[in-house]
Amino acid sequence: MRYKKEIIGSFFWAGILIFWWYSLYGHIEGKITTAEEIYLYTCSVTGIQAPFLHGTFYLFIYLMFLSQFMKEWRIEGLIRQSRKKFFRKTIKILSGRTILFISVYALVYTICLFTISEKHVLKETAYFSTLCFYAMALCVFYLIMGHVFWIISIYTGKKTRSCVFTIVIAVG
Repeated sequence: MRYKKEIIGSFFWAGILIFWWYSLYGHIEGKITTAEEIYLYTCSVTGIQAPFLHGTFYLFIYLMFLSQFMKEWRIEGLIRQSRKKFFRKTIKILSGRTILFISVYALVYTICLFTISEKHVLKETAYFSTLCFYAMALCVFYLIMGHVFWIISIYTGKKTRSCVFTIVIAVG
């Protein structure tokens, strides 16, 4: 199976998100009926869309997901191919993995939000258009952090060190 790592990594990431969601909101008994409640549950300091989570924990998971595909980033890979070919492969890997990572995030997030809210509330609040904008912003953020991770990992040659430096840069 050609895409075995991507599928396993996506299920792992989805499992983390579902666990996080239900640990935060699994106790909710009534359905969400207003836009203010959606904002309260998702965008608050501890919500699933908290910016601190995207700069630390989610970024760590993304970098571990991305580091599985670093075989082309070793020195042997740099020496044996031209710069253009190397950059094309790297941009393709970074873009594809970022889009997959954000797609799983948005899909799980939407499914979990459907479980605690009424459908007409999501339609009235234009949830899906804001989710598209939010997903594009996250793609840009994770692409930038992926490039930072890529550059640091090429210079240091260590995955763990480059992961820590990338998270420190993101938090800073």
